[in-house]
Amino acid sequence: MSVKVEIKNKAAEKIGEMELSEGIYNVPVNTHLLYQAVRIYQLNKRQGTASAKTRSEVKASTRKIYRQKGLGRARHGSISAPIFVGGGKAFPPKPKDWNLVIPKNLKRKALAQALSDRVRDDRFIILDSYDIPKPKTKEMVEVLKNHGLYGEKILVVYGEDNNNIYLASRNISGVEVKRAQDINAYDVLKKKYVLIDKKGVEILNKRLEK
Repeated sequence: MSVKVEIKNKAAEKIGEMELSEGIYNVPVNTHLLYQAVRIYQLNKRQGTASAKTRSEVKASTRKIYRQKGLGRARHGSISAPIFVGGGKAFPPKPKDWNLVIPKNLKRKALAQALSDRVRDDRFIILDSYDIPKPKTKEMVEVLKNHGLYGEKILVVYGEDNNNIYLASRNISGVEVKRAQDINAYDVLKKKYVLIDKKGVEILNKRLEK
């Protein structure tokens, strides 16, 4: 069984159809799996470099700041205590590795489910070719306007070995551009539309048929 999706040219004219595998582009969505995948991708983007000093790490005098008794004040010894301005933090953040690993088969399932959701909602647009001869932003803006996508949140995916596509897309607001071999479920889900060329679809098929 297969799913049929129109193939369009730069001018948004239908020039054919492409049959997509139901096992990749029409699979049921498991919301918990997608949640876990997105959570892991987001965690893995964290640098984990946040750091602050404890009272023992603050450079300050160790002299008792005032005498223990007789002043009617609370007992204090060190100026580096958390209660004082400039003192250490009571429970400060420290560098931490947030990375988690998601199994390869679950990565593929999550990506297939995200793509299936976009296909079912008619938000998966296949181009015959981007046909971007020069690395000019106006070239890609014209393509998006022809398809009624300009101003939307779009994931531009390309399989063609043409760096002009990346250079022409990277400065457009709301657009993220990636190679077909690099996209994941999080990339698809955070954008409303997926715009991809035929070569990109072929690369996705090879990735997800394993």
